Amino acid sequence: MILTQQQKNLVRFATVILACLVMFSACRTNIIGSSSVEDSQLKLVLNLEKQEVGHLSQLEAQFSVKNISGGPISYRFSSGCQHGFTIEKGNELVFDSRMAYGCTQALTELNLEPGESKTYSILLESISDDEFKTNDAGIYQLNAFLLEGYSPEVSTSFTLKNGVN
Repeated sequence: MILTQQQKNLVRFATVILACLVMFSACRTNIIGSSSVEDSQLKLVLNLEKQEVGHLSQLEAQFSVKNISGGPISYRFSSGCQHGFTIEKGNELVFDSRMAYGCTQALTELNLEPGESKTYSILLESISDDEFKTNDAGIYQLNAFLLEGYSPEVSTSFTLKNGVN
C-alpha cells in the first residue's frame, strides 16, 4: 500500500499525539479520587476512600503533607486544629470544617524533617445531613489545606449518588 504525503503526515501527527497522551497519563498527578499539589516546601496529597457516596456524611479521605524541601520545616498553629477542608458543589460552599469543628485553644506545631509526612483523616460520619447546605445528588469537590495559610489547597472530586432532599 502506497500512502500519499498527506496520509504520511497524518500518520506522523497521530503517532505524536498518541505518544504525548501516553507520556501525559504516566506523569499525571490527578487520578479519580486522588489529587496532589506541590509548592517549594510541601507535597500535599488528597485520597478519597470512595469515589461515590450515598450521603455526604459517608465521605472519608486521607490528607497527607510531605516535606519536600531540603531542610526541616516547622509550622505553628493557634489551635489544636492543623488542617481544614471544604466541600463545594459548583460555586456553592456546602461545608467548611473551620465553622463546624471546635478546636482546643492550645498552640500546636507541625514539625517535619526532609522526606517526612503527616497524614490527617477527613471523616464526616459525626456530621448530620442537615449541617450541609445541600445534599442534592451530583458532583462535589473536596478541598483540603493546612490552616494558617501554610499550604496551597489540594482538591479532588467525588459523586453524591442518592442525596437527601
